[in-house]
Formats: sequence, structure tokens, C-alpha cells
Amino acid sequence: ADYPGLPEDARVELLRAELAHRRLLSFPGAVYSEETASELAILQRAAAALARYGPHCIDNYIISKAAGVSDVLEVYALLKEAGVYRAGAPCPIMVTPLFETIEDLERAPRIMAELFALPEFAGMASARGHQEVMVGYSDSNKDGGYLTSVWRLHEASRALAPVFERAHVAL
Repeated sequence: ADYPGLPEDARVELLRAELAHRRLLSFPGAVYSEETASELAILQRAAAALARYGPHCIDNYIISKAAGVSDVLEVYALLKEAGVYRAGAPCPIMVTPLFETIEDLERAPRIMAELFALPEFAGMASARGHQEVMVGYSDSNKDGGYLTSVWRLHEASRALAPVFERAHVAL
């Protein structure tokens, strides 16, 4: 009833449970907020494009200001609602976290390690052979200034490399 109020680990478990089976959360005639309806419409159009043009017409869904594992799993839940994600099957769209703030850059290696620890995520990344991650300083520059943000980008990139090596996934 209060998803936003749940702690991160409870969100992750809830999302994993939803992703594990075929039942959809949406249904015809449901009333959604303008933002939710808009996001679902975008993903339904993406599903239609994938059906019409094939699996390479849309490769990525980038999450700006990714701050936790649940951010990635939430997108897969939306992709499931649009018929793009199916448990146990390759997903044609890779969810790509964008770590922007200094705090998120510091958490990026832990977040990716936690994602790779999830069999469903690790399986998708392994099947693709790689996982994309973006680090950017548009907001970290605001957090700590230009020099600090560039240094933090460098540190985050170096810290992410061994996480991907341990997962046997190309970065």
C-alpha cells in the first residue's frame, strides 16, 4: 500500500517477486496518475516498435539519477507490464543506470554488485555479454564543483571495473 515508504531491501524483494511470474499489475480500465499513464504509454510504444522492427531498434532504457537496485528493477517491472520483459527470457532492452550525484557515484559499485548478485539480473547481463552503466557529472558538478566531480567520476569508473570482473560481465 505504501511502496515509496518501504525500505530499499523490501522494495527489491517485492519487485523480484513481481518479476518472477507472468501476472501483470495493470489492467484495462485502471485509473493511473498522469505520470504513470505516460510512462506505460511510452513502454507500450516501445513494445510495438520492437515487435515491428526487431530487437535491435531499442537497446537501452537509461535511468537518470539511479540511486538503488530498486530503480533498475522498477524499470524491468514496467517493461514487464508492456510485454517486453518475461521472467527467464532475454530482455531486448537493457536497463542502464546513470549515476550522477557524488553520493550515487560512491554507491555505484555496491549497487552494481547487488544487482549482479540477483540471478535474474546476472542471467540477463551474462546472456548479453555486457552491461552498460553511465557515470555523469551534470549533477555531481553541482554537488562538489568541477574538479571534485571529475575526480569522483574517475574513482567510480575504477571502482566499477572489479565489480564487473567478478561478475564475468563486460563493462
